[in-house]
Amino acid sequence: MSKHENLIIRQPVPADSLPHHESGVGLEYPVFLSADMVPEAALWIGYFLAPRIPAILAENIQQLGKAVLHRHSEPEVYLIIGEEGAITAEVVLEDETYEVSSPACVYVPAGMNHSIRPLRATEGKCAGFIPILLGGRYETLPPKDAGDG
Repeated sequence: MSKHENLIIRQPVPADSLPHHESGVGLEYPVFLSADMVPEAALWIGYFLAPRIPAILAENIQQLGKAVLHRHSEPEVYLIIGEEGAITAEVVLEDETYEVSSPACVYVPAGMNHSIRPLRATEGKCAGFIPILLGGRYETLPPKDAGDG
């Protein structure tokens, strides 16, 4: 093996589940990078990508699954990628709810309650979600109460 071959991930590793996420329709979460894969990695990166959203997915996007309210000890970024308006998600940040359509980016500071769920998708368009979590591991905390500060 070459000196730096261990830094190249040639195949994502499927995770059957993620804490504080409700998986729909037998969905796996492909993980591109984690501290489990590369011990010195300070990022956890997963993805869901549809090169062309099929009609069945567009019609049933809300059954795809969702992240329920949770938080992390490290910052997280959601990249909502794809053609303009190809996918729309509901993003909750603390006590505010937003509709966010591709292409977009949501930065979630460490400790902030948040959730995300797909709302709409457009058949035939390319779209996806890429969550990136600092720290190298996908670890969640239960949501904090509004009075916890």
